[in-house]
Amino acid sequence: MSPDVLMVRDAHTRWAVATAEALGRLMFGPDQARGLAEIAASLDDLRTALERTLEAGDRETGVAIMSALDQWWPIGPVREARRWLDALLADTSALSPEMLGRGLSLYGVILAIQGEHTEAAAAQEQALGLLRAAGDRRRAAWSTHYLGVARWESGDPQQVKELTLEALAAFETLGEPVGALRCLWWMILWELEFGEVDEAMRFGARLDELIRHIPAPIAQAHAAEAAGLLARVRGDLDESGRQLRIAVQRHTIAQNPGCLSHCLEHVALWSLDRNEPEQAARLLGAVDAIREDVVGTTAVPPFERMWHERASTAAREQLDAASYERAWGLGRAMSVEEATAAGLEAVHDREVVMGSPSPKNHH
Repeated sequence: MSPDVLMVRDAHTRWAVATAEALGRLMFGPDQARGLAEIAASLDDLRTALERTLEAGDRETGVAIMSALDQWWPIGPVREARRWLDALLADTSALSPEMLGRGLSLYGVILAIQGEHTEAAAAQEQALGLLRAAGDRRRAAWSTHYLGVARWESGDPQQVKELTLEALAAFETLGEPVGALRCLWWMILWELEFGEVDEAMRFGARLDELIRHIPAPIAQAHAAEAAGLLARVRGDLDESGRQLRIAVQRHTIAQNPGCLSHCLEHVALWSLDRNEPEQAARLLGAVDAIREDVVGTTAVPPFERMWHERASTAAREQLDAASYERAWGLGRAMSVEEATAAGLEAVHDREVVMGSPSPKNHH
């Protein structure tokens, strides 16, 4: 290969690292929509750069490209991310400890999404030690949070709570509002499953205040989903419908079908509260369709299992077997776009002012 070709390839690889880092910084700011569009436009070039790093044995640079977009891959092509990480981490001898920590943390997230929770926890434990040793406090905080997520399956709820609160404190110290928001959302789910409803409401109030300072659609989607869930728990179905509609819309804007799936589970529960079991069954079928399309499995994440089982059980109790299977099958045949439309249609009679939370959710 001529020196000129090598020089061009080297320049392209440097461009890929710089581009991934720049686009990764847009993921939770006001320019998130532009960032998502530019990632889509740059993806083929980034793939080419990743292929060249593997051909050259330059795994350090490959992991740098992947981990710069560590907030995008989990909401993007998850199975593709798994393939790249499997290849890049197949030989870690040439990776610096910090870059190995970055790669393992993202790998742990992808493993958890795909239902491999024991392996995910092991990857995060190793990543956390490496990131702490490297002094990367921000990524160590994220790894702590992700370790709590992976441990949800472990049967030790107290450990999950401790890890999540540890990550929350770290994010607040670092001034990382998106990380803090994620932890607050997780604590709401934790309190509703293992703790106290009043505590969940208090975490909800903190999240409601924090989201005012985070303009990114992906963060606003989770905040609205949390508000919709808590309003439903309080019995305020009108407000719950308003917030869930916002959540579905924002998950769609953020191009986040994975999180849209668990949002639709909460819309299904809301539908059951309104005595619409066929609608709930269709949405549950759509949830399975989305998960299989995005992740490659219909396995329900541990932190959503309680809600999924409640919705499925209630819908089956309110419908005869044939009616449930028919409605579920209609949802199962939906595309992501059709599932989104079904979720919005379920709450179509709620007037929603985008970005204007109701005072009812300010506790």
